[in-house]
Amino acid sequence: MLEKVKSFYHFAKNIWAKYRLKAKYKAQDRATVLTIRQAPIEEIWIDNNRGGGADLFMRRELNDKSRIIIRRAGYVLGNDDFYTVVHGANHCLINRDELNELFAQVNSNIHINTLVDYSDLLGMLRNLSDYKRCHRNCKISYYVHDYFCICPSINLMCNEVFCGMKCASKRCNLRYKDRIVDICEWRQMWGTFLKEVDEVVCFSESSKKYISLIYGELNKLEVKPHDMSYFHVKGIPDNTHAEVSIAVVGRITTPFKGKDVVRTLIRRYVDKCRLVIIGTSRTKLGSFNRRVKHYPEYSPNDLGRILAQEKISHVIFPSLCPETFSYVVSELIMLEIPVWGFDIGAQGEKLRSYKKGRVFQNEKEMYDALDALIFSKKR
Repeated sequence: MLEKVKSFYHFAKNIWAKYRLKAKYKAQDRATVLTIRQAPIEEIWIDNNRGGGADLFMRRELNDKSRIIIRRAGYVLGNDDFYTVVHGANHCLINRDELNELFAQVNSNIHINTLVDYSDLLGMLRNLSDYKRCHRNCKISYYVHDYFCICPSINLMCNEVFCGMKCASKRCNLRYKDRIVDICEWRQMWGTFLKEVDEVVCFSESSKKYISLIYGELNKLEVKPHDMSYFHVKGIPDNTHAEVSIAVVGRITTPFKGKDVVRTLIRRYVDKCRLVIIGTSRTKLGSFNRRVKHYPEYSPNDLGRILAQEKISHVIFPSLCPETFSYVVSELIMLEIPVWGFDIGAQGEKLRSYKKGRVFQNEKEMYDALDALIFSKKR
């Protein structure tokens, strides 16, 4: 019954979103649309409307060039009937036909920040491939902020565990936009497209390894770690010789980001050591134990101050999915505090090479290590 209610809710929300977009499209100032379409364009960025780390990267990369940003408009489960186009202070809605006309009239480099949520994904990939064939002098860059080009499960999670890309044995029930997905067809579609682009940019060696495992050694595949110059490092005291005081850092709102791991930590260790959650509210985490201190929101440059103020001895990064970079782990390493996490993705890659890092193969290993650490302090 609950699933039927949810299904109806999403259906109704989708219909309402479509109605609103159509009304907004018809009511918009056509002069603004014309201004954008006639503007000289040096770069095109293609994005979705989710925000997050990919959006943060794009905003940091935007420069003084004349550029437009194309985003799918509307509710996440809806169809791509309209796209939002942003040029400077101007923005407008265009439909699919107008998007095709825009591609036909410009001669610009294209940056594909993410295509997650695009319902007409095959159509968009074909448009971009056609664009490249007609504009050989233009460069197309694809950024690996997620593993969408490998699997519709963008975090490579199957039944809330990392699939290891062993699709034949895992038998994942893959769906995208309520459609069943054949993983072989999915990768054939993406493999064809990746051959057309000029560069595939990964932000960690682990991402490059995963991409290469599926598509072979692409000579256009390169690793460019994110710029961390925004993070101003301030030294924090070494509290490893004091009582065990654990912080969990990050926006942890889903099981694959470690929500259940954190709830287990609270249940097992709230009476054994201090626990501080930085970046996630009690409501989002679904845990309301008042003996656990929460900092629901924080600025990255306040992280060092919070860790020092709370006299944190160790930080746990609980994500169970392979991160493509992890700003949080990078910030923690720059603060030179002991960090524990799972041996997977970019977080595992970073922590393995960090002298104060420690990686675990599973949750039991981590809990055993934490038990041993707490016991050693009580001797």
